[in-house]
Amino acid sequence: MAKASWILLLVVALAATVSTARALDSLPFIEMPLYVGEQRTALGIYEGDNVNAAVEKFGVTHALSPDELTTLKAEVTRRFLSIAQAVNGAPPAAAAAKEPLFEIPVGLQDGRVVPLRLFEGDNLVRAVRQFAKEQNIPEDVIPALFEEVKKRVVPADPDAKPSGGDGDAALSTPEIIFDIPIDVDGDVHYLKLYRGDVLGDRVKAFAVEHKLTDALAQKMLEAVAERIRTSQESERAAEAKRAQQQQQQQEQERQEEQEEEKAKAQPLYEIPVDVNGAVFPLRLYEGDVLRAAVEAFVAQNGLDASTVPILIDEVAARISNKPSPQQQQQQQQQQQQQQQQQAAATAASLEPLVSLAVSLDNPNPDALPLPPIAMYAGESSQAVADAYCKANGLDVATIAPQLAQVLTERAEQKTQEQHHAAAGVTAAAGGGAVSQ
Repeated sequence: MAKASWILLLVVALAATVSTARALDSLPFIEMPLYVGEQRTALGIYEGDNVNAAVEKFGVTHALSPDELTTLKAEVTRRFLSIAQAVNGAPPAAAAAKEPLFEIPVGLQDGRVVPLRLFEGDNLVRAVRQFAKEQNIPEDVIPALFEEVKKRVVPADPDAKPSGGDGDAALSTPEIIFDIPIDVDGDVHYLKLYRGDVLGDRVKAFAVEHKLTDALAQKMLEAVAERIRTSQESERAAEAKRAQQQQQQQEQERQEEQEEEKAKAQPLYEIPVDVNGAVFPLRLYEGDVLRAAVEAFVAQNGLDASTVPILIDEVAARISNKPSPQQQQQQQQQQQQQQQQQAAATAASLEPLVSLAVSLDNPNPDALPLPPIAMYAGESSQAVADAYCKANGLDVATIAPQLAQVLTERAEQKTQEQHHAAAGVTAAAGGGAVSQ
């Protein structure tokens, strides 16, 4: 009972009917304590009750699943048989203590349809031979009957590996496709349809077992067929709905991914559009279709559809006259590169106006020599000297003025030399002209 969510406990009460004790009339004939989930309850069966109907009613009241209900029926039957065994001192037949796994309707030569019942653990060969013996089926018919029964109960799985020869393996629980309650003279019986069953054969066997007339059997067949058809249609509709919901969810996820990608990407164009006095940006990304983008913008902002052509013309005109943000960024980058190249060329072409080696007395013989100091045209000698002292860890207050004075003197001397050189070139040129 591993599948059940409840646990059968010990039988705690077995009431005897006493004609003189009317107070006992309202007590159950037998009561079985149960756990449904974590709640303790009891299954009470009164004298004269149909046990199967009582268990069915209990299952409906406590919303038991079909598997749990089947397990409960088997356990209740086992308990009753155990009580009978204790009272009578004789064990019941093994087959009577269990519900059949299969009931296969077999048509006999005299026109009767008799169910061949197979129970869990039965050997298929022996069960078929026993049935043939009980129903006086000729020996030469048994192989064909065995093959037909085998088709019904042995799964047609090419990968299945039987534990023994044909028919030697113990039978396992088959797959129930439908479990339909049928009211027969006030008692509820279940028509079980397993995978591979033929509906007409199963209904015919049920009718024979419960002594139904042909008219009732035909009505039952039509009602069961209609219920199966309705159930299958509902299942197909539910499956189609699940597939549609899954497709819609996938489409929504795809659109959300596209929106996220667009949000991360930089638009090619961002054009402000006045919407009822408020300005909203119309963004165009790489790969966008102008009409589709404008229609989405109009729908998103609640504009009339008639504005779509007007917006398309206006946006197209703005795009033709205005570079996109990416184009503007590229232009700015190109300008910055040109400026950097020009600055580098200018710096490379400049030579220092004054460049002097600096040497100071240092008691540390391992100290590194100081770098030269350079001053370019337009620079202040004092500023250059201060910066040099700070950069090289020298005393700004003491050494910077001395360096500034030397830089000033050298700058003046170089300027005079340049003037003299220029004047000499001019005089040489004038003397030549006079001499001619």
